[in-house]
Amino acid sequence: MASLHNIRFDSRARKPALAALFLNHNCEVCKLNVSLFRCPDSQDHKTVNEEQVPTAHKAPPSKTLSRSLLKPYSILPLSQNETEETFLRFAHYLPLKDAMTLIKENNKMEAFALPMKHLACCLTRDELRNMASLHNIRYRQKDRKPMLKDLFTKHQCDVCESYASVFENCEVKKGPPTTTGGETTVHTSSEHEPDNKFPPSPPSRQQVEQIVNDFCADTSPSTFEESGCAVCVQLTLYSELIPVAECGCDLSPLVAAGVTRGERFSQSETIQELEGPVIDRTCKNICQNCVQSLEKGKAPKHALANGLWLGIVPDELKGLTFAEKMMIARVRHNRAVVRVSSG
Repeated sequence: MASLHNIRFDSRARKPALAALFLNHNCEVCKLNVSLFRCPDSQDHKTVNEEQVPTAHKAPPSKTLSRSLLKPYSILPLSQNETEETFLRFAHYLPLKDAMTLIKENNKMEAFALPMKHLACCLTRDELRNMASLHNIRYRQKDRKPMLKDLFTKHQCDVCESYASVFENCEVKKGPPTTTGGETTVHTSSEHEPDNKFPPSPPSRQQVEQIVNDFCADTSPSTFEESGCAVCVQLTLYSELIPVAECGCDLSPLVAAGVTRGERFSQSETIQELEGPVIDRTCKNICQNCVQSLEKGKAPKHALANGLWLGIVPDELKGLTFAEKMMIARVRHNRAVVRVSSG
């Protein structure tokens, strides 16, 4: 509000200091603008006496001016049915000939020979710069919006006479009144606002079926069940696995020497390696990442053939306690260092 009224203020000032700036303030902007209030009991309608039903409007959005302000500067005569309480939105600033052609093609457009001091209130900072260049007005790049608006306060040139401001009708529509308990309610709606109906209507039968089908598809076992990959043994969703018999990949890159070892039941038995590719034969599927690597003739990064093979754990070594695991471990830790960063 201080910028609109060309009042200098400190960006760090708090609300009491800003409010003090308007105590004795009075300028031309105060005379050209009005404050509109809405009843706090209703947001979508306005309640008045049944004897008098005035036209209700919402607060004017940005880039709008009241018809009462624009009426003296109208190029074409306005209709007598037009009310002065409506608002028009700024749309274009065109040469007079182009503006007249535009309003003939679109009956919602109106042209006005509006002075630049009034039009500047509807423009952004970039639009004010472009307008200053069009009117051959010098300005500095660091000038803010209030300073740019001051340049047009007393401006008048040949460009002002040869150009026209085109505004679009953004009048708020008035709905049919309804009477309740001796009072009349006037429902209003803006043509530029979406029609948000509340509460929403119940879903149709087709929508309900679609919701149920999507829920069943998202919660089906095939969506979240996982299984291990025969090449890398990583858990992967069933939907992303391909059966080994159907992948058609060459498993020769997975043949590695010195990685596997067959199970022995006595020390006298010789150490033998398992024949064939190094895979987990209890898994029947392969993940897509491993399939892509095998199709290129390369072993996947996390394949068991890269020294990650452990084999099937014997029944005797399953379910061991912590002490038993320490006894059979090939590497024993005899020291552990724990750092406590805070108490």
